[in-house]
Amino acid sequence: MIVTTSALTLFACGGGSDSNTSIPTTPEESSPPASTFLISTTVGAGGSISPTSASVTEGETATFTLAMEEGYEIESISGCNGSLTNLTYTIGEASTDCEISVTFLLTPPDEETEEEGEDSGETNLEDNLGEQKTLVALIGFKNQENKITRQQAHDLIQNNPNSLNTFIKENSNNKTWLESDVLDWVELDKEADEYFSADNYDNEKYHDDAIAAISNLADLASYDRLILMGSRSERGNPGCYAYQTKRYVGPDNHYFGYFAVMGGGGLDDDVVGCLTPGRIAHEYGHTFGFGHIFETDCAIGDLPQSLIDRHFDNSCQNKGYWETYDTMSFDVNYPLYSTIWRSEAGWLEDDQVTVVSESGLYTLTQASLSSSGTKLLKIPIGQGLEGKQLYYYVEYRKKLGGFDEEEFIAKSQEYEVLVRHTDFNGGIENKDKITYGYETAEGIREAITPLDVGQDFVDTYRNLSFRVERLYEDQEMSVADIRVSLPALTILPSYVYRFSANDDQEQTVTLKNTSDDSWVVSSLTMKGRHPNAFAVSNENCIDQPIMPQGKCEINVSRVRDTASLGLLAISINDGDILHAAELMGESLLIETEFDPNAPLEWQDYTSQYAKDINWEDAVAYCHDLSFNSHDDWRLPLIEELRAAFQQSSTPLYNITTQLWSISEPAGNLYNAYYIDGSEAWYNGDKLQKYNALCVRSQ
Repeated sequence: MIVTTSALTLFACGGGSDSNTSIPTTPEESSPPASTFLISTTVGAGGSISPTSASVTEGETATFTLAMEEGYEIESISGCNGSLTNLTYTIGEASTDCEISVTFLLTPPDEETEEEGEDSGETNLEDNLGEQKTLVALIGFKNQENKITRQQAHDLIQNNPNSLNTFIKENSNNKTWLESDVLDWVELDKEADEYFSADNYDNEKYHDDAIAAISNLADLASYDRLILMGSRSERGNPGCYAYQTKRYVGPDNHYFGYFAVMGGGGLDDDVVGCLTPGRIAHEYGHTFGFGHIFETDCAIGDLPQSLIDRHFDNSCQNKGYWETYDTMSFDVNYPLYSTIWRSEAGWLEDDQVTVVSESGLYTLTQASLSSSGTKLLKIPIGQGLEGKQLYYYVEYRKKLGGFDEEEFIAKSQEYEVLVRHTDFNGGIENKDKITYGYETAEGIREAITPLDVGQDFVDTYRNLSFRVERLYEDQEMSVADIRVSLPALTILPSYVYRFSANDDQEQTVTLKNTSDDSWVVSSLTMKGRHPNAFAVSNENCIDQPIMPQGKCEINVSRVRDTASLGLLAISINDGDILHAAELMGESLLIETEFDPNAPLEWQDYTSQYAKDINWEDAVAYCHDLSFNSHDDWRLPLIEELRAAFQQSSTPLYNITTQLWSISEPAGNLYNAYYIDGSEAWYNGDKLQKYNALCVRSQ
């Protein structure tokens, strides 16, 4: 089993090293202390290994325990000269850094125990190659006027030069193609607003009813991919979405495979709906395991310090799905998928992807037409959460080919040298990528590309840079020579450290000198959104020469209980080299439980409340408030705000502004919930400026 994309490898991260083990920074040749070696792990979907990493003294062994999820069994385990006994893997005597690799095999589920709609967590390379047997089922609602015909649907998928099939064949170099059937309109017994309305959005029920209706009309087990397609209904729509892994769908698990819904748009009368060629290709791309690409625009030459919290200091702006050279982002002009996705799908040859292992000059061939040569540069940054591999990616696209040409014409450009990186936020389930653009002083977002002849891409805070040395223009043989300068150090075991409620609130950051010269750590500084949320517990690395391949350890402690984002900024040789480790602290606070019957006293909305403040200031404002002879005020729960001002038949005040709540979305460090007027409520970035109306329990 070859596991890729959603079943990505899982490497050790966050505090895997024993903080009591000292790794010498300047080992003496005459009497060396015992060396320690990092034992890391990679784990496929379907199970886990504990511990995820360990520091083991030279000559000693260690044991690791395996656990499988329901429905999985061990397929293979290897590495570190180890042996498996039952569920215990014992490594041989440690003599070097090494890695244990484990894969698990999904076994067929019992119908009685498989839960409806459960993901398998599995996307295999073999699933992305060859014929893709696809069923498109046209699903309508009771009393809906159907706009798209069966022939129109078939043309979108299969039958013309602009079809999904043609697009997939060109992206995959003819390694993958579609064989599709279109099931004519099946009308459900319910009207659209019985599934999708302001008060109810029941996609699972829609899935169940639609698949139950078509299960007697088609042999669902014979299809690799299933699309529920529909025209826009004035009474509600399921929208456009897809799943990146195989999924059981239907009331009795009628279908197991890759699944997409394209049910919210027409054809000529709905330019941005689900049924445009670009949007169909976008959603179908998710079924190959592809994520999104999000664009971030910065001031010229000024990349953010934090690649997780890129926008907190307003130096860069999030443009969302605005990357115009990948249909997994802005899909209106229907350009080819990025070579990142094409590589992950197995559509590029091994020699067309170069993983940069040393600084030097690398040649990229244009990726808009099929040809030989390197199509993608991958520059390793390190590991992120859950061992996700972090890369910078460089790709060269031109105004060539049946799909890319239209995008370049629309942009009035001849070529683009694109720089993207793995989204540092989240673990292996987050497959998204980030791309960059530079704004001019006047704020014209697309005036300057991030990398071009005369425009270097410099990531000061990761000690990385790229330069276009020269371009050779010759249609499909067009190439770009890219100069890559790699960093002088690596941060182990991870670049991203997450302090969760269940973790030890101190973690070890190891710096490794990967250059040919010795260097000295000059300073360690906490920066980012919450610089006071973390602290360096020791400064053993400061002013100590670190020889090539040498290491030193830094202990970082969390000192604040609220959700926090920080950055350990590392200065080497008095600032000649800069680097950074990302720090994330999940909230440790126990939120007050909502009691709909509890008597509350509210601050006076008509005369006194805090205006135009961010979430952190709102929390502090209510905590420090002394009003009406009381000082036990707090920011209210989202349930309290909604109950008092949106759901009550006799609200205390008519709210016409946005009011912050104390409530945060689970696992989201950036956002908090707020109400907007008397009806709407959202979660938004804590940096936004809203208002604070405080409450106290009586």
